[in-house]
Amino acid sequence: MFDIGWPEIIIIAIVTILLVGPHELPRVLRSFTLGVRRLREMAFNFQSEIDRLAHEADIDKLKDDLSKFPHNKVADEIDDKLDLETEFNELREIVEEDKMPKKTKIGPDKKLG
Repeated sequence: MFDIGWPEIIIIAIVTILLVGPHELPRVLRSFTLGVRRLREMAFNFQSEIDRLAHEADIDKLKDDLSKFPHNKVADEIDDKLDLETEFNELREIVEEDKMPKKTKIGPDKKLG
């Protein structure tokens, strides 16, 4: 969880002893461990309650229903409705016509003036 090694633990212990004092250190450590234990218990209770609510709301059933949904059919229906292939071919023809050189009449040059 935390990336704390022995050097960091030693520094934390020294700072704690200096701030709290050796006589109060056991009481502070007990309070700290009690606080950590309460946090873990609250996290466990929170997770349990979320799981219970999800079970009550039949989210598991909903997930199963969604996993059975035919995704390919939806994509095919969209393709049929939009007819993208025809649209793409029409655009390609327009681009090809634009690329072709324009035919112009070749005739004698007009004199300006």
